[in-house]
Amino acid sequence: SGGFGFTHAFPLTNTTTVQYARAYARTSAGVYYSNERSFTSVPWNRCPGTPSVTDIDGNIYNTVQIGNQCWTQSNLKVSKYRNGYNIPTGLSNSDWSNTTSGAYAIYNNDPVNDGLYGKLYNHYAVTDSRGLCPTGWHVPTDGEWNVLVKYLDPNADMTCSNCWQSIIVGDLLKSTTSHSSMGGWNPPSTGATNSVGFTASPGGHRSNLGGFFNESVSGDWWSASVLADTSAWGRGMYSSTSHLYRYGNNRPYGFSVRCLKNNIPQVNTSSVTGVTHFSALVTGEVISEGDQNTTRGFCYSTTSNPTISNDTTVNGTGTGVYTGTLMNLSPLTTYYVRAYAINSVGTSYGNEVSFTTDSIRIGSNYAGGIVFYVDSTGHHGLVCAPNDQGGYPWGCHWNHIFGTSTSFGTGQLNTFNIMANCVDRPIAASICDSLVLNGYSDWFLPSYEELLLMRQNLQLQNLGSFSNTWYWSSSQISPQDAYGILFNPGLWTTAKWFVGNIRAVRSY
Repeated sequence: SGGFGFTHAFPLTNTTTVQYARAYARTSAGVYYSNERSFTSVPWNRCPGTPSVTDIDGNIYNTVQIGNQCWTQSNLKVSKYRNGYNIPTGLSNSDWSNTTSGAYAIYNNDPVNDGLYGKLYNHYAVTDSRGLCPTGWHVPTDGEWNVLVKYLDPNADMTCSNCWQSIIVGDLLKSTTSHSSMGGWNPPSTGATNSVGFTASPGGHRSNLGGFFNESVSGDWWSASVLADTSAWGRGMYSSTSHLYRYGNNRPYGFSVRCLKNNIPQVNTSSVTGVTHFSALVTGEVISEGDQNTTRGFCYSTTSNPTISNDTTVNGTGTGVYTGTLMNLSPLTTYYVRAYAINSVGTSYGNEVSFTTDSIRIGSNYAGGIVFYVDSTGHHGLVCAPNDQGGYPWGCHWNHIFGTSTSFGTGQLNTFNIMANCVDRPIAASICDSLVLNGYSDWFLPSYEELLLMRQNLQLQNLGSFSNTWYWSSSQISPQDAYGILFNPGLWTTAKWFVGNIRAVRSY
């Protein structure tokens, strides 16, 4: 029997490791070894558990771990979508220019270039729902390219458009091969180190008019992010510079493609603003989708570390900055909120931000109406309906209704006593008692003091859309008369048969 044995002399983290190997043969007489050979391993890491990935055509791609991202180490060569459907190819210059469907080309239609650089795909193939990358992988978004760039160059310009995004990242990503016959960069490819193992190769591109340009001079890669209907974000490198370019280009262009392994998204909770007694505006950002099917939003609770099992919002899909409004909050309450993002791999959460809602204020829209009284706790009070409920008599003229009062806090009991002891319908109390408005059904006709407070705190402050007419209270004076207020100029008493406006009230 025979084989090979090897050992290493000195491993160094994130650098090269010298390996020594000898062939051996084992017989009944003993074990025999060949001369020793040494080699140096690559100075980068394969993705843990995924040293390679195979596409639907059987092409095998080595992987490389860069930061928290797992990339294919060479350009995509696949000729079919993930579901097995063929990607159109062999298009004439005219057809290439005019198609809005996915297609690929091989540089100069030369099969040798397919082996050296991979295929050139238009952007319609990149965004085709049938999937371009192997299962569990996707074409990186513009945001995910930014994650790579920021990891390699913290000073890179994340907002750069059609300009140099970094003056050093190109060299860190570029293959050190300088022979075009081997898929390398035209010399001098000054500074190319491939220090992170991305092994970028100069596959050139096919223009939107169909021509082929810059093989061995430039490398161009699509992102999955559409910039406009006719353009999308990409990245580019050139043999003569160390720069990495970020640009928007026409979607019919044919660029190289790299694949990124699906991962849970990366998301931040940025800020909470516009806090009121019942709402708040939250801003977050999905930095990396992890795949191309990310749902995003916010989760919030009155306890720390909220999850999607608590109250949530859903605020679109994809990468980038987004906002959401948290509604139906309680006043003077501390809340905790985190951005979340969900994809096929799992759910991730941003940092936690806390805030405290405001107290309820006079004139606020709350609890189905307009606040005109708040008690000392800041949590309870009275609201009136946003608009009048019409004009009706007080009812039961000449009948004495026992148990009504003018005092604050008695309007609900007054209304109950009127309804129990007066058979006239419709009347002011019955309209309020039967009202269902903004999800609430516990409305009542206010007492005189409650009606007076409504006028003082709302109508005289030009709030509440009141008219300068007569409004009924639920407070009786005598069998013939009841209290009401002419909102301009003030208190009146009048006969119960008089038709006056009503404004329903409820407590919260």
